[in-house]
Amino acid sequence: MSRSSTALQSRALVNTCGHSEKSNYRYNVYRLDISSGAIDRLTDLTGTIEGLSLSADSKKAVLLHNGGYYLLDVNSYQLAPIPLRNFE
Repeated sequence: MSRSSTALQSRALVNTCGHSEKSNYRYNVYRLDISSGAIDRLTDLTGTIEGLSLSADSKKAVLLHNGGYYLLDVNSYQLAPIPLRNFE
């Protein structure tokens, strides 16, 4: 089973893609350089990615991963959780 979400970066395509190893899902974010065809894996995650949104300048992305939000620096591959507050 695989599922993907795609966002267009300047001259690259940023995409989530996953596969299942028995009952363990492994979804990750990849960047495809359109001119060279080079593919870089930007994350190393276990579990699902339910959403991906790339910033207007293509430098950051927000992921919804296993029910939590994360900020991905597309150039350095750094992934950090985004703390959410209770707004009740």
